[in-house]
Amino acid sequence: MSPPGRPACVLAKSSSRHEPDGAKISQVRGQRCPAHSYRPPPPNAAATTGPRLPARRRAPPASAPRVTGGRLAGVLIGAARVRKAFGGELFAGTVTSYQSPFFRVRYTDGDEEDLTGTELASILDYTEADLRDPRGWHYDYNVLNPIGIPGFVKGIREYCTEYNVVLPEVWLQMAKRSSPTWRPDHEDEIFAAEDYEINVEAYREQERQFLERVLQGNLSQARAPRTMANLQYPAIKMIHYAASRGLKLPLAPTELALYLAFLSKERNTVGAVTMAKNAASTIGSLNGHAAGVYDTAKVNATIETVKRRNRRQVKKAAGLTPNMISAIIRKYGYPRQGRRPEHQWEMAIGVAVAVGFKILLRYDDLVRARWDDGYCEVLETHVRFYLDGRKNNQYGGNFLDIAKPEKGKGIYDLVVAAKDLFRSGLVLPNINVATGVLHPEQPMSHSSFVAFLRSALINIGLSEEEAEVFSAHSMRAGGATAAAVHGLHQEDIQHLAGVKDANWLAWYNRHYLGERLRVSRAIGL
Repeated sequence: MSPPGRPACVLAKSSSRHEPDGAKISQVRGQRCPAHSYRPPPPNAAATTGPRLPARRRAPPASAPRVTGGRLAGVLIGAARVRKAFGGELFAGTVTSYQSPFFRVRYTDGDEEDLTGTELASILDYTEADLRDPRGWHYDYNVLNPIGIPGFVKGIREYCTEYNVVLPEVWLQMAKRSSPTWRPDHEDEIFAAEDYEINVEAYREQERQFLERVLQGNLSQARAPRTMANLQYPAIKMIHYAASRGLKLPLAPTELALYLAFLSKERNTVGAVTMAKNAASTIGSLNGHAAGVYDTAKVNATIETVKRRNRRQVKKAAGLTPNMISAIIRKYGYPRQGRRPEHQWEMAIGVAVAVGFKILLRYDDLVRARWDDGYCEVLETHVRFYLDGRKNNQYGGNFLDIAKPEKGKGIYDLVVAAKDLFRSGLVLPNINVATGVLHPEQPMSHSSFVAFLRSALINIGLSEEEAEVFSAHSMRAGGATAAAVHGLHQEDIQHLAGVKDANWLAWYNRHYLGERLRVSRAIGL
């Protein structure tokens, strides 16, 4: 069935009525096309200089030839089988071709349907033999993510169980991987002893199952959410490789070295090989392996080689300036009349960027900030945000304060107005780029935030090329630079940023060229 927002249309069973290549076939047996859901007009549609929602960069219509054979994203075209229910009746089908971004499926009754990789994954008939076939391994999960295939996830679980290897549960759940506020399903579960007092053996077994569920949740939360998300795909790819090559888990150092060599040919990037090693180390650590077992010359050889091949200067994002923040606030930082809070996307973006700059937040910190009482308190002299964790302080909270200006108005006043408007939910909520509707309990993704930030910079007068040098870290870098320029002591800046490393400011302060030149002149000659 077609996902929300894309009408599902009846397709005649006649084989002569296929749409041309490149067109999408989407059908639901016996169901008419629903009417398009109402979408409010874009905010400030008549204005030519007002804030605009970021343009969705879509690829042009597919012009590549249709793939009718071979393997693509692990799917054997012409042989891969699917099972899907229509009107309560189960139909079998075969994947017959692919033309980006759709796989075409032909069912046993002759009907055809085009499905995205995500849609296809959920109905693929995937067996243990498929998991163990090395020809089915693939690196790029953009076309089809195997974690969405029930049979694949089942096979990974059984393979890990075979070697008593425990994985964080969040790694095997597609919908959970990007959420910084993910919590295990059993977090609030309580073991009720009285249910098992009749039989001692039953009590022991049920208690063990309960504790295993608790441990699974703890494993998923043992590292920062984004760290766990970043390790998910490298870990699953490595385990899939091991299963398809008949290897034991956790991988021996020599087998990991061979896998890294394989990756260097498959994907010659530093990130691919280093994240694979990190994933292997994390799995080993979670399962009681000695620390440093993979720190050998053989394992590191591929990493060092790929680093040398791809040696380049690290590119740092430019820092936002106070003038840029002021301009963004002027354009974005006020509620639009006649619109409900969930349609005030400009205000949400303006205050999020301003808060991130003012208290030196990373993106990971910003998506934790909330408007709810207890998380955001408005006081006479300042506004206090409470973060329930940060990258450098995962086991405790942080109070971060925005002072009320001694004269005039500032970010304090913007935050007070936003708190009164939104009242609850995330400071950086997800925003539908088609409608401008806010989803207050769903955090905005990193890539979306960068797109909104750059769109705001273009709106205040920067060119697209100039805006491209700014990223999610630009708030933190710009705020640190502004604090240093205005004479705030280094220890105070580090405290605000939540770091202890004395070298941190040298990395984030983008205004240190003058200091370097002063040192150079002092040397003489």
